[in-house]
Amino acid sequence: MYFVHFKTLHAMLIIVMCCFAGVLMAQNAKSETLRSFLPESVDGWQAEHSGKVYGRDNLYEHINGGAELYLSYKFSAMINRVYMEEGQPDIIIDIFDMGKPENAFGVFMHSRETVDTTFGQGSESVPGMIHFWRNRYFVSILAYPQTEASDAALKKLAKTVHNRIGKDGLLPQIITRLPNKNLIPSTIRYFTHHVWLNSYFFIAEENILQIEDATHCVLAKYNYDQKKAVLLICQYTDKEQARSARDRFIASYNPQLEVQNSLQEEDDTWISFKQDMRSLAIVFKAPHRQQAEKLLQSVTNLEE
Repeated sequence: MYFVHFKTLHAMLIIVMCCFAGVLMAQNAKSETLRSFLPESVDGWQAEHSGKVYGRDNLYEHINGGAELYLSYKFSAMINRVYMEEGQPDIIIDIFDMGKPENAFGVFMHSRETVDTTFGQGSESVPGMIHFWRNRYFVSILAYPQTEASDAALKKLAKTVHNRIGKDGLLPQIITRLPNKNLIPSTIRYFTHHVWLNSYFFIAEENILQIEDATHCVLAKYNYDQKKAVLLICQYTDKEQARSARDRFIASYNPQLEVQNSLQEEDDTWISFKQDMRSLAIVFKAPHRQQAEKLLQSVTNLEE
């Protein structure tokens, strides 16, 4: 009996070791992939090191106080590299592997004010900084204070990384539900964690829309005569969860929504909502009832 028990224990140990080895191999593969995106030099700037790689367990060591954003979007790994040139500012690049393109898109759009397509599938550039996303990667490049030479090197590095990533990824499918008319593209926000909803548009202290990790949400603003309506779409795993979220939202936000889908609020703006199978769409702050209801009607194909 002891011998049988020992054999079982030995087999379990082998399984654990194989699993650990598999995880380690996967981590090494991610590290090498991230390193392959980075050149050894750019316009005279030389890499200070081969690249420091961080994972979910130690990301806070690199961006203490800011790691929560990336972790909430299912961050996988990150590489940091510094490029140095005498008499010039250091160029610092961080490449985040977010696991899926939709997560990289979500991180990129988190606080964007302007969006262009100079780099990746969307980018934002200000003096001394370039952010962009492509496929499952979010890229941040900094060089401050900016000089004419560092500006050129910054753009060259961004282009190199863009090319080495190689191919685009798919946008979150729920983004395609947004009507285009009057949309302000830079206000699009995609998220799967309820904590970010109130940072974009405050609804309530509690998670009254029951947003969980498997809930895909998009929020965007629409321009109506210089006034901005807000459209929120949440897609749940099934219609029962959507119905539960609808009921919780009505009970917590305004019980009158149970008897009428459109209401004028205290600030004279309008709220309107609809549930369509496993999706829930809500318009806030519309200047007029007709605008709120027409915007909702334009949200199509919720269940595809």
